[in-house]
Amino acid sequence: PRWWLERLYNAHLEHPREIICYRGHLLRKASDSLFLPYHTMRSMHVNQTLPPSFALMPTGIGGVLYPSSIFDAMFFDKELFLNNSLCADDVWYKVMSIRSGIKVRRIAHFEMVFLYVFCSQKVALWKSADETQLTDRVLQRLFTLWPEAYDKLESPAELLTATADEINT
Repeated sequence: PRWWLERLYNAHLEHPREIICYRGHLLRKASDSLFLPYHTMRSMHVNQTLPPSFALMPTGIGGVLYPSSIFDAMFFDKELFLNNSLCADDVWYKVMSIRSGIKVRRIAHFEMVFLYVFCSQKVALWKSADETQLTDRVLQRLFTLWPEAYDKLESPAELLTATADEINT
């Protein structure tokens, strides 16, 4: 839409210490492993407006604006990235942003319609990642390497309660 970049940038100006995205879903902890399967989390839509969150995983399809403050020396550690997150850069960004104390704010999620060229999805990274559980493995690996990042993730109930409290005040 014509307003796409302007709204993304204006939200960044209002919240310069947050990652701004149009589309994202919640990372959800599981009892038998660190997380529910990624494809399951991706399909569990939360359409309410949420407060800024460590648990919100931005997805790049609609646009994501990352503040430069998340880019520390570890973020640029090529060997660390290649050994742990190759083909899952969005998970790398997520963990590195949590380490830096940067939350995610989702904006205008209900207004965006995401269209793609039908045949373009026959071969896609997200499909192969789902088929091989690549994203699941990278999530487990990175959050095991940085358990302090895992500990910061809010539960959906905490976020929805926070949203209700904000609306009632």
